Amino acid sequence: MNNKEKELRTSALAFESNSPLLIANSDQVVISVNKACVALSGFSQETIRGISLQALYTEGLYELTRSAEPAFLEFLKNPDNFPSQDCFTGKTVRLSKQGEVIHFIETITVIRDGATGPKNFVVYLQDVSSLVEAERALTESRQVYASLIESMLDGVLLLDKSKVIDCNEQFARMLNREKREVIGRSIAELSVPVQADGADSGVRAIQVFHSIIGGRTGGIEWTFIDANGTTIDVEGSLSSTSVQGKPVLLATVRDITQRKQLDRERQELVEMLAEKEEIIRLASQVSGVISWVLDMRSKAIFWSDGAEATLGLKPGTLGDSLDDIEHLMSEQQKAALDAVLFEAVTTGKALKLETAFRLGMDDQEATRWLSIQGGVEFDNEGVACRVRGIVSDISEERRTKKEIERLAYYDPLTGLANRRLLLDRVQRSCNQGKRHGNSGAIFFLDLDRFKLLNDSLGHAVGDELLKEVAGRLKNALREEDTVARLGGDEFVVLAPSIEGDSERVANKARHIADMIRRCVSGEYKFDDRYYYLSCSIGVSVFPQDSNKASELLQFADAAMYLAKKSGRDAVAFYRTELQTEAEQRLALERGLRNATELDQLALFYQPKVDVRRGKVIGAEALLRWHHPTQGLVMPDRFIPVAEETGLILNIGKWVLENACEQCVEWNLDPAVEDEFGIAVNVSPVQFRHGSFVKDVMNIIDNCGLDPALLTLEITEGILVENTDEAQRKLNELRSIGVRLSIDDFGTGYSSLYYLKNLPLDEIKIDRVFVKDIVESSSDAGVVASIMAIANNFGLSAVAEGVETQLHADYLKKLGCHLNQGYLYSKPIPAEEFASKFLAAGELNAVAQ
Repeated sequence: MNNKEKELRTSALAFESNSPLLIANSDQVVISVNKACVALSGFSQETIRGISLQALYTEGLYELTRSAEPAFLEFLKNPDNFPSQDCFTGKTVRLSKQGEVIHFIETITVIRDGATGPKNFVVYLQDVSSLVEAERALTESRQVYASLIESMLDGVLLLDKSKVIDCNEQFARMLNREKREVIGRSIAELSVPVQADGADSGVRAIQVFHSIIGGRTGGIEWTFIDANGTTIDVEGSLSSTSVQGKPVLLATVRDITQRKQLDRERQELVEMLAEKEEIIRLASQVSGVISWVLDMRSKAIFWSDGAEATLGLKPGTLGDSLDDIEHLMSEQQKAALDAVLFEAVTTGKALKLETAFRLGMDDQEATRWLSIQGGVEFDNEGVACRVRGIVSDISEERRTKKEIERLAYYDPLTGLANRRLLLDRVQRSCNQGKRHGNSGAIFFLDLDRFKLLNDSLGHAVGDELLKEVAGRLKNALREEDTVARLGGDEFVVLAPSIEGDSERVANKARHIADMIRRCVSGEYKFDDRYYYLSCSIGVSVFPQDSNKASELLQFADAAMYLAKKSGRDAVAFYRTELQTEAEQRLALERGLRNATELDQLALFYQPKVDVRRGKVIGAEALLRWHHPTQGLVMPDRFIPVAEETGLILNIGKWVLENACEQCVEWNLDPAVEDEFGIAVNVSPVQFRHGSFVKDVMNIIDNCGLDPALLTLEITEGILVENTDEAQRKLNELRSIGVRLSIDDFGTGYSSLYYLKNLPLDEIKIDRVFVKDIVESSSDAGVVASIMAIANNFGLSAVAEGVETQLHADYLKKLGCHLNQGYLYSKPIPAEEFASKFLAAGELNAVAQ
């Protein structure tokens, strides 16, 4: 087949297609146009045949071509780059012969004949004008929609169920967010968890969506939360619409946060006003506020409705004239009322008076305090014609004021003056004494051993005892004297005026102090049992000691401590050096509070010697304080402070723990052949504490000490303070094997009763009897008696303060074989003790 025949055959194929189609030869010249193409374009086949394909894709070159993608020309201009059976598809816009714009999707396909290159180009045209028009309409619709919702001042959002699928910028700004942060999120994420009606936001959003999609329309109030966590109240108008055929909810919302706030404030104001109105109404009934008018000419009084009921009075009590009112008042009060009325009428000033009335209540006559206030009205001639005012019952207010004053200035337990009132009266007395040349005195009382009674008998009995002391003091002193309670068992008496020279003032103050001491000291009966109390008194005198109330109280306190140190049940006057001692005492207390944590406390050990065996059989642990500035402080200086402040509880526990651990360590030493015991002193404060026995047991268990190696040394005073409680604790300690010793026996409340009935193992003979045992027959007799008591009760006896060999020999002759004292060693640190005694095993030559 020649070329002409092939071209004719190809042309025939083109006419058979129902779609617009062009065929070009290898030179890219159109050779065939089918009927569909002619019908669509309106141009004849003769017009289109012979046109170059590149011309057809060059904009404006032919009437048929309006626009085409440049890539068509690029495709046609590079035939050598065409791969086999390659094609290119793109968009074109063409004009029909009638001028109609037609949009096409065109595809140029290269038909090849082996390796000789392109033979034909087939152009397929697909009319997409309707699709382009629909897309354009959709775009315009979207632009109109976007322009519309963005131009609205309210927020607009579209919801698919509870999910935001679109919104305008105004809605995003309401939530202080960007649109992209809103679209795609659920309403629940953008809202408070629970709406104002209590509904869950997520659940309510779904309910509203289905209701609106179901055909309902309406409005809603909703609370969103913005990006900063601030709540936003909105009201929304809801309707349904569709997007791409799917039903969605269209909401237009308006920010009503400020309006809601104003509504809330308005409601609060309404409620507040209503409440105030109710209060005002009730005030007339409850608090006794009524109005009245006094006619100055007739002296008639007109009361507001229910005045007597408001004041809680029987009908007719108030009367209807000024004379009726004055009949309820004393002569003094009537004079006061007449005076304020006269002043108000003559000067025009407001009338104010607080006065007492004898008013009948519940068939009984009682005094009521009323506050009367009013203003005068004058006629045209300037004559007082009437007085208008109110009356309020202030009886309860006066009682409350009096109670507040009592609480502010008086001790609630005893009714005595408290510190504030005392200091005020002391300062007033100082000032008056300075003006008149008089003196005065402060007596600071502290009950001896009150804490012991309070702890053992209970606080209820302790309170009754304090009230009894207060009563005795008030009955014994003059009316002008002041008795105060500062707290606890501390009382203060102020004698505001003592005349005479310094010597006479001092003698008079001493006389008053002794009288107070005798008044307070003595027996107190509670529950058919008698308890003996004494007191220690410190005295400061003004102006000799000071003219400042706080200093005088401080000085009397310091003197009281001196009285306690001198043996209790005593009186001491302030001296300048006492203040220095008080300051030193305070400094000791401050330092002692941190001594344990700062590792300033240490245990020294003094050997206990069995002279029959010539061996050290144990040691007594003695506390020392390495003070950072004062050096080694002995226990007699800081233990009293520790006991009074309660610090002894922790310190005593520390001593017991360390002594027991040291005892365990020494008994594990191979050089110690026999069991080696340790003795620890127990403070009365520590012994009385509720957890003492449990603390001892825990310490023994924790360090693994054999209880039989521990001796607890207690004072005789502990045993007589509360015998039943002491016996219970001692029995518990004895039951686990702890040994019990009476320290300083013979110096306190020695009693055969507790030696017989308490589980004791040992008594320690005080050094005061050992010191002069060789020279003093009385001391020797005391020691012999103690040894006899010990033997009769099966107790060991240990002599303290053995300083010479003569002491040791004499004690041995009396049958005392256990000694402790400087003859053998002073108290020394643990390391020195171990090297001196434990390693050697036996006493040195001096000890023997």
